Amino acid sequence: TAETTRTSDYYHCETQLPRRFECPGVWKYKPKPQNPMYMTTNNQYGHYAPTVHEMPTRFHGQSSKFSE
Repeated sequence: TAETTRTSDYYHCETQLPRRFECPGVWKYKPKPQNPMYMTTNNQYGHYAPTVHEMPTRFHGQSSKFSE
């Protein structure tokens, strides 16, 4: 199923990815309805939910600790 498809099954990931990138099927993706008169190619591209092929293979998270 889409929820069990993992990015690391298809691509070499250098680090441990956050779950939102590792399993894009868990996203609650609901595109907004668009007026067909004003439809653009970007609207068509954004209509589809993200897959493992659009996810990053690296993640460099930053600490939220206050800088000294």
